[in-house]
Amino acid sequence: MIKVSVILPSLNVCKYIRECAVSVMNQNLKEIEIICVDAGSNDGTVQILEELQRKDDRIRIIHSDRRSYGHQMNLGIDAATGEYVGIVETDDFVSAEMYKGLYDYAKKTDADVVKAPYFDFSNDSHQQICYYADLFNERLPHDRSFSVKQYGELLGYHASVWSGIYKRSYLLENKIHFVEADKAGYVDVGFRIDTCINTDKIAWYDKADYFYRRNAEGSSTNSFDLSVMNQRWKEAHEKFESIKDDYDRYYAQYLVFDEYLNTIAYIGNMKVNTDQLETMISNFSYVKTESVIKSPVLTERIRNRILRFKRDPYGYYRFRNLLYYPRIVFKTIANMVFPHGSEIRRKIKKLLLLNKG
Repeated sequence: MIKVSVILPSLNVCKYIRECAVSVMNQNLKEIEIICVDAGSNDGTVQILEELQRKDDRIRIIHSDRRSYGHQMNLGIDAATGEYVGIVETDDFVSAEMYKGLYDYAKKTDADVVKAPYFDFSNDSHQQICYYADLFNERLPHDRSFSVKQYGELLGYHASVWSGIYKRSYLLENKIHFVEADKAGYVDVGFRIDTCINTDKIAWYDKADYFYRRNAEGSSTNSFDLSVMNQRWKEAHEKFESIKDDYDRYYAQYLVFDEYLNTIAYIGNMKVNTDQLETMISNFSYVKTESVIKSPVLTERIRNRILRFKRDPYGYYRFRNLLYYPRIVFKTIANMVFPHGSEIRRKIKKLLLLNKG
């Protein structure tokens, strides 16, 4: 019996694919299948996968006719036969213990979804645990399952879709799938929410075995597209219309933090056009002022910024945009003076990011 189907979506990742795939092949849990869904790589990625497939018959290669992360993931889920489904981004890698630990914990807690922390690292070898790990370890239950109606913190922080596993029957029964947007498209937004709100059997496994490469070449995290992110949140709000009472009562006060960080917070940190602004205004009209006020995950600084935006979005936009060019000049000078990867440069970057929070 296949216990975990691990999906590896790839597109021109020859620099990383071997390390990624081998880390999955070396899992202590042997009852896995490795579903590699490639979207037309032309850099040797497929040839490396074919070479590894000849060494390990658990590897299956599926060719996607679309360069769409969501489409690739849906192909993988449809092809999966395992009891649970896992995801590994093909510029990342995992420890040998990952899927045995997650699977055993899922069985112990009878979970539909198991979430876990991860290590965030850069090519300069700087590594750290994800920012919400300690908070979740402190606030979420251990050794039992729960729902986000009970513990909404899981929605308040962008807990990754790949550092965890999902019961395949749960995904199918609830028709949970990825939006099939072009390219990467931040489709993890909807999938993360859908997998959390449709069950009362979520478990938090407090061991980090996933290694997320922050500055991989071609990564969507290095080329942020605010219009696409706005669209994902628009889709989420439209979906919540059918369960508006639950959204207002349980979810909004937590999700507002993640939505702020990925939308409004960019005003003053990047060029934001009026179409993007209008979409944010529309999206935040779904969020009641009461939800912002009572949110337990917002700092007072962020809470006040969201309230100001809701009261006077155009005034907020004009004021925050005054900060954009001075910040760009400061950042450019810092990049010229301090070498990449230096501690001083990291501190300056952190200081600039504080402007979002």
